[in-house]
Amino acid sequence: MSKVHLKYIAIRLKHLLTSPEVEWNTIRMDETGRIELFRNYIILPSILFSILVFLFRLMSNDVMVSLGWGIINFIACTAGCYVCFRLTREYLSNKTINSGTIALKLSVYSSAVFILFHSLAVGFPQNFIGDVMAILSLLSLRTLYIGLNTISELNTRYKKSAVIIIGLLIICTPIIITRLLTIIFRIPAINA
Repeated sequence: MSKVHLKYIAIRLKHLLTSPEVEWNTIRMDETGRIELFRNYIILPSILFSILVFLFRLMSNDVMVSLGWGIINFIACTAGCYVCFRLTREYLSNKTINSGTIALKLSVYSSAVFILFHSLAVGFPQNFIGDVMAILSLLSLRTLYIGLNTISELNTRYKKSAVIIIGLLIICTPIIITRLLTIIFRIPAINA
């Protein structure tokens, strides 16, 4: 993965936050493959932000707990987006023609925005910065809403319910997976 490629991914995420209407119009015409899209905007950011979670957690936890949180963050972000994509595709399957492509783009790009802020919130538990990052993770709903209005041929009556359903999937799925993994791996969640 070259520096130019990483820079392009970072610029796209920045544009999704600062000028989402313009970026979604670009995304609509984009013909990136499914695996490449998932790899570039979910797996790669999840790896990078999970490393940050590990480093930030080292300030308040021991190495093993911090490593556990980094691994849990990676699994929750990638699996959460994948589950979100599958359920979104199923929801859109009888409501639009290109349900797979639309579901993938909506899930991946909105989840990428969520992963950015959610990971920082996990890295700074019980901290003002963590609380602010958790609130900022809701910007993924704005990204989703604008994406639905821009790239979707979805009937207007379905758009409101789609924002609610897909938005809940984007936010709740990684959080539920995180909680399950903290129980399975017995990672202390008191300061989560």
